[in-house]
Amino acid sequence: MPFKITAPEQEPRKKKYTLFSFLRFIISWSVLISTLLACLAPYVNPQKVWFIALFGLGFVYLYLLNIILLVINIVRKRKILFLHLMVFLFGIRVFLNHFNFSTSNPSNNDGINLLTYNVRVFDLYNWSKNLETKAEMFELIKNQNPSIVCFQEFYSSTIADYRNLDSLKQLLQLNEVHTLFPVFLYGTDYFGVVTMTNLPVIRKETVFHNKAQSNGAICTDVVLNDKDTVRIYNVHLQSIRFKPEDYKFIKSVELSADQKQIDGLEGVMTRLKKAFVLRASQVNLIAEHITKSPYPVMIVGDFNDTPASYTYNKLSDKLIDAFEESGKGLSTTYNGAFPAFRIDYILHDKRITSSDYRVIKKDLSDHYPVVCNISVK
Repeated sequence: MPFKITAPEQEPRKKKYTLFSFLRFIISWSVLISTLLACLAPYVNPQKVWFIALFGLGFVYLYLLNIILLVINIVRKRKILFLHLMVFLFGIRVFLNHFNFSTSNPSNNDGINLLTYNVRVFDLYNWSKNLETKAEMFELIKNQNPSIVCFQEFYSSTIADYRNLDSLKQLLQLNEVHTLFPVFLYGTDYFGVVTMTNLPVIRKETVFHNKAQSNGAICTDVVLNDKDTVRIYNVHLQSIRFKPEDYKFIKSVELSADQKQIDGLEGVMTRLKKAFVLRASQVNLIAEHITKSPYPVMIVGDFNDTPASYTYNKLSDKLIDAFEESGKGLSTTYNGAFPAFRIDYILHDKRITSSDYRVIKKDLSDHYPVVCNISVK
């Protein structure tokens, strides 16, 4: 029998784990988990688990990061791509709420012009450093020729020069006025939400109000075209109420563990948590109130929350977003310290049509006015 020489069996190659592969692992899983939590934010009530709402604030950026990693892992044929794909599919509906890729923006000359605007008390404290800001706001509103106006953070007074309610009523020729002023100071100054219209009003009701702040919601039953009645909810949901030191901390935040940074972070988190929880309770009140409406409804105003939130998901249920129906591109309505947020909305019943949705980019308040045309089908 001939003698055979066989090669020694080779041991299987061991994978080499480098610093780069470890960082890649950490980044992939961090983005996956964070994006998944952001996708869950619209469906989780902050009253039960509040911190998930934090991830919703960064939804767009996290979702885009997940797309980038998905593409990279497809090219490199890594198995983790399937997890990135699952998160991508789970969050796509929420992502599309932030954009409108449609090129159509129809107009309806027979409809009613509606405007919603958080006026930030008409620059009462001169934040803009421009004494003409209030006059420019009045002129902007007048130029839109609205039949219905919903104001948030409205301010008026019994003092001569600050009688904004009377001045706007006369300027706009909107004689039907529905007010909610939870805050009343010095026996002269009123703060809250106001709905004004030149159409017949058959009922006015307060849904909720916060006596400590000017947040609240009212509903006004308005008759369109002498026959169709619509219930319009004008809402200003819970504000975060950041203090100057909170904004200062956010702008100068550093990755350090000193006590000053920890205190700053605790302050910001406390205010965010309180706002998330209070907004959720307010949203539930409005949603319950809507179920009893005998008319088609519209929800208009400052939600203080993004489309990736429990607030938006709860209130937009079974309603149409006017931005998605006739808006275009990326709608940014907030003009404050956190840009690129859409937090002001016009939502409406399926029996209502909206057209010519626009955001007017004028730097007069920390919100931009939102306008659209509405009609009943």
